[in-house]
Amino acid sequence: MTAAERNAYLPGKAYLIFVSAHEVWPGHYLQGQFANANPSRAAALWWNYSFGEGWAHYAEEMMYDEGLGKGDAGMRVGMLANALMRDVRFLSAICLHSGCMTLEESEAMFREQAFTDVGNARQQALRGTYDPGYLAYTLGKLMIRKLRADWIAANPDATLQQFHDKFLSYGVPPVPLVREQMLGERGAIL
Repeated sequence: MTAAERNAYLPGKAYLIFVSAHEVWPGHYLQGQFANANPSRAAALWWNYSFGEGWAHYAEEMMYDEGLGKGDAGMRVGMLANALMRDVRFLSAICLHSGCMTLEESEAMFREQAFTDVGNARQQALRGTYDPGYLAYTLGKLMIRKLRADWIAANPDATLQQFHDKFLSYGVPPVPLVREQMLGERGAIL
């Protein structure tokens, strides 16, 4: 790599703040605390990609909406940059594995649509060849947002924290199973 490519890997403050929301609080660390507190060992040990990564990705946006970054436009851009890369992962995973995109086209899409540097674009495209599940970040986030909207509509006096506490209390199963438990809807469209 050139010096410019190496320096492009250095993230900014906004990016790091939202990665912290994703990985630590209220992302994976908090999620792990809830899973470990679940009386069911199976629930504590189960890991579903769309729930786990979906929750962490959802947490980034939710934290911005709840005031992380204090409305600063640069902070919003940091959060959206992370979200945009995950949206491109969604498309890349589908297209790489259905044959509608080459590895080179995926790499170009990361550069042109997610505005990533050359090194990250290459790494993300390569990841898509062996980890098609990396579309689960966006898929999970969208399912959680839909569940939240439907649950709040069904429980208008409930708080966002009550939704989060109830949602996380199930461990890390597939989101449709949590949806069924929270709303009593079998086979509901997400």
